[in-house]
Amino acid sequence: MDQYDDDFFDENIEKINHLSARVLIAGNIVPLALFIFTKLGIFRLPTQLLFIAQCILVFASLIQFSLLKVISNSKFKSSNPFLYRKIQNFSKYYTPIIVNIIVGFLATQAHIGVYISWSFVVFLSCLYYDIKLTRVMCFVGYLILVGAQYIKSGNRFVEGITEGNSHLFDFIAFTAGYTIEW
Repeated sequence: MDQYDDDFFDENIEKINHLSARVLIAGNIVPLALFIFTKLGIFRLPTQLLFIAQCILVFASLIQFSLLKVISNSKFKSSNPFLYRKIQNFSKYYTPIIVNIIVGFLATQAHIGVYISWSFVVFLSCLYYDIKLTRVMCFVGYLILVGAQYIKSGNRFVEGITEGNSHLFDFIAFTAGYTIEW
């Protein structure tokens, strides 16, 4: 690759990192909206869960915003290109993983249907033009999906809303469906 290609990808990564930061900031409304829907009786979600999700999102947004301040500084970019690339690379993995964790965290609840939300992170990672990142996000997202589904199946079994005889049957049935979709 020549210098022009490197500059293009560096600029693209920086733009998508800024977009990812805006996604995290916008995501801060989700736990608040779910809290309001819970108070209105539309959802039945534990307030403690929503508070934890909100804290994670605020903290993650602050970290991403701080990282962007550093890598947006042209003086830093020119004076320390190695560290600039490391921080930029960390930042491009950071937001998709945080979004995966938040979606997985909310998906553990029996009354929240998180379906297409899982693919959002994969779509976001494709914007970086980095096949390795996309593959990692697919794998991490799938692992979080399976873990969240296991917890959700347990919650569904405890609440008596399973579609099978047991927690394990419910887990296998839903995970098989999600695996086919994935």
